[in-house]
Amino acid sequence: MQANPIATSAHNFEEIKPKIILLNTILLLEIILGKLSNHKGFKLSFSIGEIIG
Repeated sequence: MQANPIATSAHNFEEIKPKIILLNTILLLEIILGKLSNHKGFKLSFSIGEIIG
């Protein structure tokens, strides 16, 4: 028996949303810091994104 796909996707989105917000915040900080530190932090955010993903 399959669960309601609409309810399932909505539930999954509610679980994923905090990670999306976190990742967007990290990326925004990386853009700001990257301009100051010449993009040294990009590898860090990418590795964090890999862990979250």
